[in-house]
Amino acid sequence: PAADGLRVVQASVSGAVWERTRALPRLRWASSVIEVPQGADSLKLASTSAAKAGAVLLASNVDHAAGARATVTPLSDGPDAVEAKVQAQGSGYLVVADGLQAGWGVTVDGARAKLLDADHALVAVAVGPGSHVVRLSYRPANLRPGLVLSALAVAGLLGLGLWRRHPREHAVRGEPEDAEG
Repeated sequence: PAADGLRVVQASVSGAVWERTRALPRLRWASSVIEVPQGADSLKLASTSAAKAGAVLLASNVDHAAGARATVTPLSDGPDAVEAKVQAQGSGYLVVADGLQAGWGVTVDGARAKLLDADHALVAVAVGPGSHVVRLSYRPANLRPGLVLSALAVAGLLGLGLWRRHPREHAVRGEPEDAEG
């Protein structure tokens, strides 16, 4: 039905592409918090009208939002980094439509911040009043050891190539023999 917020963009024998016409943006401001008690059905709570009205679902041990408005301006939006400017009239949460996975980190004005599980499957970060730049970035846990091992392997291959290129002088050279001898 038309009221479900979906419309067909393309259809063929092999499948269809649908567009969700009422989807929330990837970055949004939450000016209030709905506390999710431990063990509660957060998926059911996420579908309530209260959750859709500028609120974020978070665990019960978080700071409350001030209920104030904010303007969120995306600065960059890539697969491994998202950056936004937040102009907040009071404290609240920047909600990002990405799942919380190992390797994601967040900074607010360059200072490390904490990513929170939000809205059953998304993430949020607390932001105070004022103007702030929030940056989420993905860095795989094994990136640094992988780079070190790769650099060592390249150095080893270069060293091996140089060693094989120069004549080997493994044996002790004796005096040349006398031709008359």
